[in-house]
Amino acid sequence: MTTPENFVPTHVNSEAKAKAIAEFEQNWLDYNSATAAAIDIAQRWGMGKTTLVDWLRAEGKWPATAQRLSSLERENARLRRVNEQLRQRLADLGEEHP
Repeated sequence: MTTPENFVPTHVNSEAKAKAIAEFEQNWLDYNSATAAAIDIAQRWGMGKTTLVDWLRAEGKWPATAQRLSSLERENARLRRVNEQLRQRLADLGEEHP
């Protein structure tokens, strides 16, 4: 992908970044989707949607990221339980057949 000749990068100060992220966290559920919220909030703060989404993802605050993390944590806990059960069964079998 090439950058258009008329592209002018803009600088967003850290205060605007923090406020946009905070606004997203407080209000995104009021929108039809996280993406719709990001589009609206980013536009009001004078930045692109992708910029805001990238910041949110980097901080683990993008809803899909947080949801995926929770899902993986639950799966990890389940696998640890299964692993412990299997270890116990192996130990029990070892006691039955010395």
